[in-house]
Amino acid sequence: MSPLRIEAFHPVSKTWVSAGRELSPNDQPGTVSNNLADGRREIYVFYCSSDDRESYIKKIINGLDMSFVDIRIISQEVLENAELITILTKGAKPLEISVKTDVSLQSRKIRLTHI
Repeated sequence: MSPLRIEAFHPVSKTWVSAGRELSPNDQPGTVSNNLADGRREIYVFYCSSDDRESYIKKIINGLDMSFVDIRIISQEVLENAELITILTKGAKPLEISVKTDVSLQSRKIRLTHI
């Protein structure tokens, strides 16, 4: 089992469902975009520590990112200077955030849990 679970809230069934995959320490960071009403764009970045003990959730407000199909490229400098939102550990309360991605018509809730 991977330490970082990513889920999306399904508004019809009112349940949390897997958002595709879980992240392990050896995986590249996961990302999700959030397009704000005022036209600004945020990128949430999440990844596991190398020892499985915790997961980091960061937010990039100003920076360049590029995506190709399902791969998003973020410069290392931008990632290092990103705002730390939280550090999740096993048993800690999951982080829930609302995002409006490039492909969503309305905001959706996502949940990140370190397991």
